[in-house]
Amino acid sequence: MFTSLEEIRNYGLPMGQGSTPGDWILNDWNEDGVIDGNDDHPIATSGLPLFNYGINLDASWKNFDMVALFQGAYGVYAQYGELLVSPLSFGGQNTLSFFMDRWRPADPNADYFSTATEWIPGYYPVTGHDGRRTGTNLVQDASYMRLKTLEVGYTLPANLVSKAGIKNLRVYLSGYNILTFTGLKNVDPERTGADPTTDSTPYVDFYSYPVNKTYSLGVVIKF
Repeated sequence: MFTSLEEIRNYGLPMGQGSTPGDWILNDWNEDGVIDGNDDHPIATSGLPLFNYGINLDASWKNFDMVALFQGAYGVYAQYGELLVSPLSFGGQNTLSFFMDRWRPADPNADYFSTATEWIPGYYPVTGHDGRRTGTNLVQDASYMRLKTLEVGYTLPANLVSKAGIKNLRVYLSGYNILTFTGLKNVDPERTGADPTTDSTPYVDFYSYPVNKTYSLGVVIKF
């Protein structure tokens, strides 16, 4: 991101009359002196992950037992779209709070294009525009690992339950989608959404309902 008007003016390539500190820096990748579509080049894979994986664990100790399943995906990328890149979309209605972390003048009434203006850095540009949605600022690593299921149980001693005519009594607590480890923010990495034009490339948005967490308490009785 540009940090000052001087940096914009000395960049060596035209950035447009409306450029301000905090705007994304677009690179002249092919070094032809012009920033256009010819500077597009691959930065990440899209679609299917490099690989999916799962890890099953089970353990027991005395009358306690445990079973856990970790699953995830590695080497999968997704691009932010719509609400996650447009702070003032839909007429400025319901702007998400994390968009407040953006470049802004220390004095709200200051002239954006004055070299004397003092700026407070942030994650997003002051003007709220999204730059190029397929650039490195908006393409995200959607790799993740999730504790998909976990069940912990306890089998009561036989000498306690046999008096009631019970051969075996086990109580358990189980959970589903308990923990998720990912660098992808604000959305569920397992349900990012889809590109509305191709329906293949992951397209991160707020229109996919997140995966629910579920907890269950149960008893298994054998007579």
